Amino acid sequence: MKSTYSKEEHTLHFSHNVLAFLYVVLGIVLFLKPTELTRLFCTFVGIAALLYGAVRLFSYLRRTESDSAFQTDLILGVILLVVGVICLAQPRIILSILPFILGIVILLDAVGILQRALRLRRMDCVRWWIALILAAVLAFLGITLIANPFDTTMLFVRFLGVTLLADGCFDLWGNYQYRKYL
Repeated sequence: MKSTYSKEEHTLHFSHNVLAFLYVVLGIVLFLKPTELTRLFCTFVGIAALLYGAVRLFSYLRRTESDSAFQTDLILGVILLVVGVICLAQPRIILSILPFILGIVILLDAVGILQRALRLRRMDCVRWWIALILAAVLAFLGITLIANPFDTTMLFVRFLGVTLLADGCFDLWGNYQYRKYL
């Protein structure tokens, strides 16, 4: 059974798809050109974090208190805004703590995909379990980033590229499935 989207839901869905697409593009570029793009990556992450942080903060301000599905919007929005400012102002600091920060963001995204998987299950989506597997894979990738077992920056940047690529693809698939069953 499909329901109609409100303008706010459509805007939020669109912003999630744009971010997922940016993750895919950035993931491919980071995997193919890891050494040349670390500073550019930091600038891009700063701008993306500022933009997405603003979207999440705006989303929080537009929601009612009873809407618990998006309860992480405020905290994630503020964290992303702070990360964005630091990325742009002090890129060397960010490059040293980037695995940890992005690992946390990826883990939060995995929780969102897990939430979506459970909603898809309640809506009797036949392939809800795929979103569950994707959430588990993404959580593993996020934990790997936090643990930071990388010996070189190049290896880390390539792994980050693969992780962002996976995250973007998983988000696009999950958003498509979720919207299809609304």
